[in-house]
Amino acid sequence: MHCAHRAGSCSASVYWSCVSLGDGLSALQLATGQQQEQQHSLRHPVSGRILLPEGTTPTSRVRLILTLDGGDQQLAWARPDASFRFHEVPPGSHLLDVVAMGLVFPQVRLDIEKSGQVTASLVEHPLTLMQAPLLLRPVSRAEYFEIRQPFNPKAFLMSPMGLAMAFGVFSLVVLPMLKVDPEEAKDLFGAKDGEAESKQVQQPERPQIASKQSRGHKKHN
Repeated sequence: MHCAHRAGSCSASVYWSCVSLGDGLSALQLATGQQQEQQHSLRHPVSGRILLPEGTTPTSRVRLILTLDGGDQQLAWARPDASFRFHEVPPGSHLLDVVAMGLVFPQVRLDIEKSGQVTASLVEHPLTLMQAPLLLRPVSRAEYFEIRQPFNPKAFLMSPMGLAMAFGVFSLVVLPMLKVDPEEAKDLFGAKDGEAESKQVQQPERPQIASKQSRGHKKHN
């Protein structure tokens, strides 16, 4: 009978343990659900429109990628009327990219507050603000091949090959004109040697004149 009483007490404790565990799980699920509902209530939609030039990519092939500040991405496709919409965007600073074949779109930064207010600006020009709903235009056409440039004489002369050719022409044409004829060089150096010898001859004559004058004074005395 004592064993039966202990078994009954054990089963009762297990029962109440299970009850308490179930209550804890239900409370945890309730808290998680409330947290998810709260996070869901903080998410806000972001919409806009894309302006495509005529004869370019159709709107059905335009893709929009929203990179969240946490690293996750949301994907949206342009509708037939060129509009788009992200339904649930959390608060924070996000980046929006438009992918369209043959067109280049600027990257847009979206700052979304908890109240749902959206502030959009261009990444390359932060002071350029955009109003909601967004209106996205391409900035240029995508060039997948390098355009061949026409011949540019100035660029050719400034290139290593052009500089080498210019130096060759200078050494063949200009340098020979700057060289002195050997006979002219001899005459030039000979004239300089003659001037130097004449100066050397004239310099010792002065003390002789002075000595003659001194002798004359001695005779008069």
